[in-house]
Amino acid sequence: MQRRRGNVSAFAESRTFCVLMSLAVGFFVIMGCLFLFSLIVSKIDVPDGAVKAMSTVALCSGAFAGGYSCAKKRRKNGLFMGIATGITIFVVVFLLSLVFARTTVNFTAFTKFFFTTVFASVGGIIGVNSKRNKY
Repeated sequence: MQRRRGNVSAFAESRTFCVLMSLAVGFFVIMGCLFLFSLIVSKIDVPDGAVKAMSTVALCSGAFAGGYSCAKKRRKNGLFMGIATGITIFVVVFLLSLVFARTTVNFTAFTKFFFTTVFASVGGIIGVNSKRNKY
């Protein structure tokens, strides 16, 4: 049985809470990347293939940041926490794209799923193996 730290509830120490918090971190990073990419697209003429690549880069960077933050908080099971975070981010983005953009399931969905889980897993592994904060 694990000991709780101070007045922290059991839910705040759970894997579910960790994945939900990392989901928020991942979406903030995705939105920040999309904001920067939208500034680039508004200033210069960018081909359609580059816009798709920018969206994939934004998704992968958000998945990496989410996996990193989740594993850094939990300090164990980095690969598993990264995979859980990556799958969660992909499912939420995929459902939002189905609802708002009315996209269909195609080959790019599977490649984005692969990239999202791989980058979140790498973020989880790096997050577990990073140094702890001293404060």
